[in-house]
Amino acid sequence: MEKRQQFSIWYFIAVFLLIMAVQNDLYGRHTETLSYDNFKIMLKAGKLTDVAIGERTLRGGLINEGLEELLPKEKLNELRKSGDGPHRFVTVRVDDPDLIKELEAAKVRFAGVIESNWFRTLLSWVLPAVVFVGIWMLLMKRMGAAGGMLEIGKSKAKIYVEKDTRASFNDVAGVDKAKEELEEVVTFLKEPGRFDRQVLVDRPDKIGRMQILQVHLKKVMLAPGVDVEQIVALTPGFSGADLANLINEAALLATRRGAEGVALDDFTRAVERIVAGLEKKNRLLNPKEREVVAHHEMGHALVAMALPGTDPVHKVSIIPRGIGALGYTIQRPTEDRFLMTREELENKMAVLLGGRAAEQIVFGHLSTGAADDLAKATDIARSMVMRYGMDEKLGHVALESSRPAFLDLPGAFPPVREYSEATAHEVDCAVRAIVQAAFERAVQLLTERRDTLDRGARQLLAQETLSGEDVQTLLQAPLPAAAAKPEGGFS
Repeated sequence: MEKRQQFSIWYFIAVFLLIMAVQNDLYGRHTETLSYDNFKIMLKAGKLTDVAIGERTLRGGLINEGLEELLPKEKLNELRKSGDGPHRFVTVRVDDPDLIKELEAAKVRFAGVIESNWFRTLLSWVLPAVVFVGIWMLLMKRMGAAGGMLEIGKSKAKIYVEKDTRASFNDVAGVDKAKEELEEVVTFLKEPGRFDRQVLVDRPDKIGRMQILQVHLKKVMLAPGVDVEQIVALTPGFSGADLANLINEAALLATRRGAEGVALDDFTRAVERIVAGLEKKNRLLNPKEREVVAHHEMGHALVAMALPGTDPVHKVSIIPRGIGALGYTIQRPTEDRFLMTREELENKMAVLLGGRAAEQIVFGHLSTGAADDLAKATDIARSMVMRYGMDEKLGHVALESSRPAFLDLPGAFPPVREYSEATAHEVDCAVRAIVQAAFERAVQLLTERRDTLDRGARQLLAQETLSGEDVQTLLQAPLPAAAAKPEGGFS
């Protein structure tokens, strides 16, 4: 075996202390500390050869002859112990405006210097660390000699005859198991083709949802008259986990009202809770905010009922739900959809912007309540332009491919732009034009139904929740003979 050079921390400590001793001997020899009054006495007596004026101290040369009558006896004895050669002095600087004049009068050479204390500062940090490391190394060494905690898992059978004793692979416990795992890794790397199949796990369709619900419904008792197909119709777009959560929520609601079985209404309320979140009835809004929210939600509902091909309105409410929703309009799809036309996407954007359009018509200003609607509408418009090729000016091109979803984490795979700045500008203009057209369409529809919008908002403020049938009845109701349309503001 090759010999290794052993290095001890004590070598470093010894060299460091030796350097410190030499430095102290070279720079600290024959340097005496004088009080400021003794310094002034020596200056007036002409016993100073030079003075270096620092920020905090005064340093210089001292003539050691004829000092018996100028310095105290103790200070003289210290000077004699230092030797007969020239001496250096140091004194703490005092704010003395006449010092320069006195130095000039005594014909003493003087100069200003910049004091550097980097070595002392470094020493104040390094020396404690070195001492700590030294103590730690000493303790670790003694623990190792006595069989300390660093010896866990290591074989005690060592050959002390050799000067350089190291643990080999055979000394480590579990060597056979490690070899087996290594062989498995090698086999996997040699045959990667066995693991190259991809399994698509998509959201279940109507038949898949029915099969999943039949499995989970075995754990609960249904009320008479509840059909599984009715529950399936409530859950387009639900995943398997959503369906399991739906059964649990519905069972909890039935238990709270003391029912013997879970009714269809329990499943309906459970769907609303999963989609919109938990009701926050203790979140109180001021009258102005409630009126804005009521008109906002009625705007969504009226635009949805006015446009063809949109999902039917199931419920409109101004009861806050979830984290930030002050109200909600739930549309319930009647079937699974896999394709959408440009007209259907434009109608969907108009429904999303119906709440903001209602605020603009009724109050003449906009609020922050449409932030989520704007984000969804903008995303639809951008997909129409960049993915579906639905812009006439840009043509039938896909500027963005579908990004792979990883655990539904946004930004996991950032998009890569493969088009020019000019094309990017045209994309922005096209997206803005599509969203603006959808907003203007929503404004037009609500302007034509302004009286229905106001009556629906007043009814919503009174009842807090309206069903789809209530909104449909509101649309079919005849207008009053003298319907006065407010000019804006709060009624």
